Amino acid sequence: MVIALTINVVVKKGYCGTTSGYCSLGQGCQKDYGKCAEDRCGKLWGSCPKGQCCSKKGYCGTSSGYCSLAQGCQKDYGKCAEGRCGKLWGSCPEGQCCSKKGYCGTSKSYCLSSKGCQSDFVVGSSLASDSYFGNVRRAELFEKLDFKVPKMTINLSDEDYKNYFLTYKCEYDMNIRHITRNDDCYKAPWIDLDLAMDKAFKYNLINKSKVEKNDLDIINNKNITLEQFENIVTKYTNYNVETILSINFGLVKIPTYETENASITLDIDGEIHNASSVKMKIGGRSTTKYEKLGFNIKIKKGDLLGRKQLRLRTEVADPTFMREKLLYDMFNALEIPCLSLNYTTHLYECDGNYGSNHAYNCLNDDEDLRDTDVDFNNFIAKINQTKTKEELAEFFDVENYLKWQAIKYLIGGWDHGTGAQNQYIYRYHNTTSGKDIWIPLVYDFDNDFGGYGSTETDDSFDIAVYRFERKNPIYKILGINENASPEVISYMDQIMRSHFNPLDLFNRIEQLRTVLDPYVKEDRAFDAEGNRPGRLPRNFKRLKDYFSYEDFQNNIEYTSIDIVVYRGNDIEHKKVHGLKKWIIERFKFACKTFNLDCSYAKEFLDFDDYDPVLITREERHDGCNKTDNECCVLPNTEVIEVDGTGKWGVEFNSWCLIDERYPCCSSKNPKVEYVSQSRGVKYGIENGEWCGIIEDSVTTTTTTTTITSASTNIEECWSLVEGYPCCTEENPKVEYVSKSRGVKYGVENGEWCGIIENHTATTSN
Repeated sequence: MVIALTINVVVKKGYCGTTSGYCSLGQGCQKDYGKCAEDRCGKLWGSCPKGQCCSKKGYCGTSSGYCSLAQGCQKDYGKCAEGRCGKLWGSCPEGQCCSKKGYCGTSKSYCLSSKGCQSDFVVGSSLASDSYFGNVRRAELFEKLDFKVPKMTINLSDEDYKNYFLTYKCEYDMNIRHITRNDDCYKAPWIDLDLAMDKAFKYNLINKSKVEKNDLDIINNKNITLEQFENIVTKYTNYNVETILSINFGLVKIPTYETENASITLDIDGEIHNASSVKMKIGGRSTTKYEKLGFNIKIKKGDLLGRKQLRLRTEVADPTFMREKLLYDMFNALEIPCLSLNYTTHLYECDGNYGSNHAYNCLNDDEDLRDTDVDFNNFIAKINQTKTKEELAEFFDVENYLKWQAIKYLIGGWDHGTGAQNQYIYRYHNTTSGKDIWIPLVYDFDNDFGGYGSTETDDSFDIAVYRFERKNPIYKILGINENASPEVISYMDQIMRSHFNPLDLFNRIEQLRTVLDPYVKEDRAFDAEGNRPGRLPRNFKRLKDYFSYEDFQNNIEYTSIDIVVYRGNDIEHKKVHGLKKWIIERFKFACKTFNLDCSYAKEFLDFDDYDPVLITREERHDGCNKTDNECCVLPNTEVIEVDGTGKWGVEFNSWCLIDERYPCCSSKNPKVEYVSQSRGVKYGIENGEWCGIIEDSVTTTTTTTTITSASTNIEECWSLVEGYPCCTEENPKVEYVSKSRGVKYGVENGEWCGIIENHTATTSN
């Protein structure tokens, strides 16, 4: 039997009842004349007595069930434990860490895992388990991946998967240096044979006036088949279809691979995260030519642990695989706006089977720059009108820019010249102040810490940084010169104390080495068939594609790699300094040069107990004239530039070498197919190949040029044909000497210039 118990309560106006209007102390319930709901709280009941908390369901108490915000404590009607966290109290507010004892805060004692931070009770993202970052927060994706290498699977449809492999198979088979007939390539979805035929007429590869009416009808009807196209080519030219459809002739173009219909599965130690609507595109600039490709990922719906865009990069240029990681981490720890980086293994899956060999398994979407960008043009105009640092700070992030100049010197950041590559400028609107602030954003650090740029550990600020920035108006405003500036040096000192010193960096390197070692070993190992995972056959072999596991181990330490590149008649040396070697030597040099107190790292100031080793690797090419460029294929390509390698032209938006080493025509009176506009030499065609026509009389012209002073007269300035002016200073410093020709180059106003020496040089044509 159920008994309904009703208790009458006396209200402020003297009426009895049982609802909140009668029982709420907040509404005047008279507890001397009836029961009042002293333990109730909330919108209807009012506040709890002092020191008590109002629970989610409107009851007063003092335990975690009443006081935990995570469990619904109503702070408008009582006290809530806003500073508590943990199993009983729930999570801290976003941006705060939960300490070992269950209190919220942002200092290292709250946020370091080594201090017992409870990462399960942080709102918005998991706690950075990596103590390197202290209380600096990053996106959840990167914090979850610290010291972990997850498996990222990019899921493709059967068609997309097939087209991915076909794209790079066709790039290889349709290159003129190793043509292989591949009808799948000629029928690929990106091939338009009607357009190819139009271009063949345009480039005079087929003489349209000689094409018979029935063949013209086939062409004009459009939708020409491969068989019809091939019949016309073989009938009216000396080319076969493989040659004329090679990418070198420009009749067809293989597009950069991309798909709008991918998805991602991310497996972090069994914790699965998915993104279902993903655009995937080949990413990078020069790296698009390597065997192991990088990708740009754009998540169109939702995000992946707080990120909508990802850049998967293969780091082939860096033997250590950690130069970029070290610097992105340093920027984040210093709270300088930049990207974040961690590692993943990744592969591509589909439901079909397109090859059992796993070797076959940022261009940024927004990188179009327009001269009509009003905001950016206004920014440039402001720069040109600004005279002082204070004026500049009104619209530009001066502090982080100065920090970046200090870091640029410490890392040998030659690949980030202002106005050049690997940096953006971002306009940030501060909603509090209402001001727009332009922020420098720097990225792509795989060539830093002494990689490739002819940089040395004892280079001055002038050589390492200032010579590339002489024309930079921001340098003038901030008073930065060849000796840096007091502010740059001050920031350099701070950064060296906190991050750029051998003790901290060496510890960081060893942490990363432990994580990376087994994955690098697997990635750089050849299987029984001579393949390595994730690589595709490419038209040119580059040494960067072939760094070994031993290079990873050695270049982390004090072993530098001298890459000798043979390109035509030129020989170029590119050094990749040993990582620890660069760090300790640049640190010691900066301490001495800028008179810094580096006693905090005293044990390294006199440290010389290492043996710097230099190993040499050679890179040779089998392209035109032994370069990594193709030969020009059209007969009338204009000479754009001349250097020690040869004459350069441009075909289909790509540089090519004009190879004039054709055989002489063997027939008695060969038909003249082309006359060189620059030299008047005549060419014919025999057996489908170009040949030079020998005329009855040949005139040889010899030109002698005498150089007597450092004049920039066009007749005397040898470097003009290479696109560089001659140096105007009386005794310019020699920055580079061509190994093959002995000519010398200097730098003036941040630009290369040719040095005219005070002796007589004779050249003959």
